[in-house]
Amino acid sequence: MYNEQETRTQLNYYLELGLNPIWLKGKVANYRWKQFQLTEANMKQYLKPGINWGLRSGLLPSGVYLWFVDLDRKDLLASVVELTPNLLDAPIVSTGKGFHIYLTWTSEVKTRHLDGVDIIGNGYVVAPPSIHQNGKHYRFIKPLNSLPPLVDPETIAFTQDPPKPIDHVPLVIVPLDTATGGCRFAGVQQGQRHSTLVRIIGILLNAHFTEEETLAEAIAWNLTNNPPMSQHEVITTVRDCYERWDRYVPPAKTKERNKEEVTLMEKDSINYNPQNIDVEELMRVIDLVNKTELELKKLQKRKNATLSDPETIKGINESIQAKEADLARFEQERRDILRGYE
Repeated sequence: MYNEQETRTQLNYYLELGLNPIWLKGKVANYRWKQFQLTEANMKQYLKPGINWGLRSGLLPSGVYLWFVDLDRKDLLASVVELTPNLLDAPIVSTGKGFHIYLTWTSEVKTRHLDGVDIIGNGYVVAPPSIHQNGKHYRFIKPLNSLPPLVDPETIAFTQDPPKPIDHVPLVIVPLDTATGGCRFAGVQQGQRHSTLVRIIGILLNAHFTEEETLAEAIAWNLTNNPPMSQHEVITTVRDCYERWDRYVPPAKTKERNKEEVTLMEKDSINYNPQNIDVEELMRVIDLVNKTELELKKLQKRKNATLSDPETIKGINESIQAKEADLARFEQERRDILRGYE
């Protein structure tokens, strides 16, 4: 049950420590959360049922950098603490499925996604007194009595081989649908959807798909799940993964990104509103893009096979130009839909 006074007390304590609370809907911050500053003066407007709270990582007024270890499963805590005993001195939060460990360091910490473990140096975690979607409360099992201890992120150890970062995903496992030239993945059951989506995003990111292209593939894949995830969760998961991982992927060797498209995505990302995306319209446009690309390939093959008839080649060239114009128009429509302007 929501308790306004408890929430206010916890938030004031975060502020006293110099931490940066941000308000959330569930786990999501669909606004300029990196610029958001909570104060005692503006706190009241956010104190309402349904609002969760997170803590932003990064530089604190004391000059140290706050960072987090996010453990996806409860059983990971014992193995991590066994080889890194000083984590026992850190505040630990029990989440819906795992734990968050609060730490600081003398320099900025890079965000990394590992197998079951996230090192979060440029992001946020959901914090007490928030409520998980499964009904469980986020709560401290090791209290936050002061600023978290200084721990070098490079000293975090595991009982098994270190989980491989996302840049180790082999490119060869990207399955291609030869009929459309698009990437397709099999749907999964409830309980496997989020982890499978994250894996798919990593694969496509390493294959140098743009965020926009990956989102289109993720939405198409989600429709085959039983049952599908919410549209909002798919979109925000793709965005979050690209924010975390894009910097760690080696430069493209075989597929160059459309520089103009990437610039537009970066420019408009702060105004991105997933609620505005019409999935049916998006799928219609994606189908048009795929069909037009296939028709262009067929026309190019006809042109290559018709070398001695100038009139026929002229007609094919005109058809190619028309299809290229159609393709540019459909791709622009797709960009406009996925950009999700507010």
